[in-house]
Amino acid sequence: GFLYVSEHLGRVHCLNADTGEPYWVHDTGEEIWSSTFVADGKVFVGTRQGLTVLRAGREEQLLATIRLGSAVW
Repeated sequence: GFLYVSEHLGRVHCLNADTGEPYWVHDTGEEIWSSTFVADGKVFVGTRQGLTVLRAGREEQLLATIRLGSAVW
């Protein structure tokens, strides 16, 4: 029932998939050039500096910021 959308300016949005109601917005502080990927209860987002991992669900929770030394396109 959740929809995760990333935007180029660096924000990841979590919405109710049925109503469009926003639950939270996470600002990565970096450009995002990739889609979100959801697996194992986590939201993975490639950024200009690496990978941001958020907990999937109604509450925003940053799990990790992984610096890869290059962008994830």
